[in-house]
Amino acid sequence: MLTDIDTNKYEIARQWRDLIHYWRQNPVDYCKDILGLTLWSKQREIIESVRDNPRTTVRSASAVGKTLTAGCAVLWFMTCFRPSTVLTTGKSFRQVKEQLWREIRTKHSQSKIPIGGEITQTSLTLADDWFAFGFSTDEPDRITGFHNKHILVIVDEASGIPDEVYGAIENPLAAGFTRLLLLGNPTQGVGKFRDSFASPSYKSFHISAFDTPNITGEGNGAFSFLVNKEYIEERKLEWGEDSPLYEVYVLGEFPSGETDRLVPFGLAELAINKEIKVDEDAPVAIGVDTARMGDDENVLYVRHGGKVTKFITWRKALTEHSVEKISRMVKETTEFYNHPPVVNIDEGYNPGIVDGLKRLGLKVNGISFQGKPSDEKIFANIRAEMFWGLAKHFQDGDIQIPGDKILLKQLTDIKKKPLNRLDQIIIESKEEMKQRGLKSPDRADALALAFYEPKSKIMSVRWI
Repeated sequence: MLTDIDTNKYEIARQWRDLIHYWRQNPVDYCKDILGLTLWSKQREIIESVRDNPRTTVRSASAVGKTLTAGCAVLWFMTCFRPSTVLTTGKSFRQVKEQLWREIRTKHSQSKIPIGGEITQTSLTLADDWFAFGFSTDEPDRITGFHNKHILVIVDEASGIPDEVYGAIENPLAAGFTRLLLLGNPTQGVGKFRDSFASPSYKSFHISAFDTPNITGEGNGAFSFLVNKEYIEERKLEWGEDSPLYEVYVLGEFPSGETDRLVPFGLAELAINKEIKVDEDAPVAIGVDTARMGDDENVLYVRHGGKVTKFITWRKALTEHSVEKISRMVKETTEFYNHPPVVNIDEGYNPGIVDGLKRLGLKVNGISFQGKPSDEKIFANIRAEMFWGLAKHFQDGDIQIPGDKILLKQLTDIKKKPLNRLDQIIIESKEEMKQRGLKSPDRADALALAFYEPKSKIMSVRWI
């Protein structure tokens, strides 16, 4: 016979099961009741789609709350489905740990009713058959072999994920109650993420910055942490509305007009913070683009093999100050790698810098962008040869560049031109770019100088 205490426990358990059942059907209420979050309309639609559809895909502008939505989906699924396995990944393991799983850890610790379990930097374990974890995209095999009654897979920044990872994802999604959520800025014009928006298997969402609460007025100012009018106006002025950066990070659209770009936006974005392995004896080089006393920048890049290891910029410096700054970086680089780097410097605007460095006994190469290339049969000038070689590194995927939006814009602004009357490859000049209303591509020029190897055989660059 049940005692009053046993009856009370049974009633509490029944009520808890009823609540779990209710939250399973109402994920938006779960976010409010347990996580203390009020979601805006698109966030609500996305998490309800995860409830209703086997596959959901979301492309969006920056700062619209998509990573928060993904974190909410993880905790909702873990609470309401037992046993369950939740697998998460992203463009880099650092992004998984410091963005998606930071959201998960924060909301887990702040929940109104303790969710429980053991949580680490990238995992949450409630039982042996009830867990979530984050993994790196360079370990696709880690995702295979996981099967459970309930499976949720979340891919954050999905546009930059290799195809083999998407192939591995299909393994845990093969059986059971399964859900897949893809989210990201639409940086790649080709690939599995792009394809998902044309697939009938996916419920798709598109979120422009202009759809968000601070633009539409939804929530009466309750979502101040999302993208705002000031950001949009700043990006319009800085990037221009026809820039691929504006298309991707403001409009939430895949970049258009890629065919005339020397370095397609998707390839440039993939190279940001890409972890490539560099042999210890790989070439070390410095590229410097010099400027006069105007608004253009002086820029210096250091690269080891295909990896940019350091860069600095400075403006409005006297020639002697620039000479001192460059010489210091050359000496620091020499000491760090135990041998002097190759130093390529644009001498077009300020040849006094090259002369000053040579007077200090440094071996440097003064490069004139309009000078004769190594292969005059193919290239019209050094600028074309230099940038064509740089573009090949992006095509081959053996280059790693900093997460610098200014560099990203400059690289993807440069356009190819038809072959000249001598059937030589040529690209638009700085002057032609300025006629299009663009600033001087100082950072792109310095990067190209850092990777310029005049004697290298780059005949195969006709892929562009």
